Amino acid sequence: MDMPVPMERRRAIAAGFTDRELHGTRWRRVRRGVYLDSERVAELSLEERHLVLARAVCLASDPHAVVSHISAALAHGFAHWGVTTNRVHLTRDRASGARTARQVVLHAARLEPDEVVRCGRLMVTSPARTVVDLARTIPLEHSVVIGDSALRLGAVTHAELLEQLARSKCRPGNSAARRAVAFMDGRAESVGESRSRIAMRAAGLPSPELQARITTPEGACVARVDFLFPNSASSANSTVS
Repeated sequence: MDMPVPMERRRAIAAGFTDRELHGTRWRRVRRGVYLDSERVAELSLEERHLVLARAVCLASDPHAVVSHISAALAHGFAHWGVTTNRVHLTRDRASGARTARQVVLHAARLEPDEVVRCGRLMVTSPARTVVDLARTIPLEHSVVIGDSALRLGAVTHAELLEQLARSKCRPGNSAARRAVAFMDGRAESVGESRSRIAMRAAGLPSPELQARITTPEGACVARVDFLFPNSASSANSTVS
């Protein structure tokens, strides 16, 4: 389904709609002065509703503001878990002016030209900038889920994440981001696998091999497992490839 585009009141009035119609059952107010067809709203997932709200926020915001953080992660299609999505996150390229409102979190930070890309109708932070921004500002488990997804989708590489960390070395939370990036692994195939890796580490277990193939001594593949501990007793008689 194509993402519906919210309509500003002035455009709706110019198209022949009245305020009475806009406040009727056919239309749903996305935010003040911006509306969307009610039937389209009912079809949207939570992630899609967030992106519609992001589009509505951008219509009324500073044209230089860029969708960022969890909003950018949703625009890129990254998997997520446990991150609040009731507010749209924007970043402006300036030293100050950050604020939080009911529907918007506005960040103030330096943005390099290559850290801004287009996703559909939205200008958003690049995959690497998005992952590192989140790793600096949300708990490890939440950021690893998103980072694993970005790596799995091929949207970003570890080298790009490390370069982004180097750029942001003076920003708050960079040490936490460095720990998170070091743990991210695109071989984790789901939110559950990402969270399980975090739980294993918290329990003091050794790091498992991900998506390991188990073969016989003759080289025939007999299984592929999400997690394998090659040095455990149960794996002693198997060959991992």
